[in-house]
Amino acid sequence: EILNQTNLTEHGRIFFLKHRANIYLMFNEPKKAQKDLSKIQQIDNRMLSDVLLLQARIWAAQNRNLDDAYDYAMTLVKRNTSDVEAWDILGVIVEKNEGVDAALELLERVGEISVDTSSLYEHLGDMYAKKKDYFNARRAYLRALDLSDDGLVVVPFIEKKLRKLK
Repeated sequence: EILNQTNLTEHGRIFFLKHRANIYLMFNEPKKAQKDLSKIQQIDNRMLSDVLLLQARIWAAQNRNLDDAYDYAMTLVKRNTSDVEAWDILGVIVEKNEGVDAALELLERVGEISVDTSSLYEHLGDMYAKKKDYFNARRAYLRALDLSDDGLVVVPFIEKKLRKLK
């Protein structure tokens, strides 16, 4: 494993830990992602945007510390209003706190201006499916598949969601 290399720089180690943590999240392994994030924070304890995003995503996946996750996502949105991944996780957290209607309203607006982030469309599809709007759920999932080259979604998971739509 590359992370066991003794000549790996701190920046290199952080880079690989962040990527592995994101992969763990994609495959619904938030505990493993949290361990990698903890290692990152031992090396560099600054609250950089990608660290805030990663922590907010982990908490949302675990359905805990949602107020803190919301604060982190809002901080990210304020830092960069065009950060679609921040808006995406904000929508996920809003759904958990306020329900699908509030989250759908938020993500639909973001989806109008951002057309290139697969995870946003996967989450839109999830929310449409919860509302039994299968037509729009299917459209959103298909868009997520079209954009899946960005590495933010797991294609077989989306294909499974598509098959489950009635």
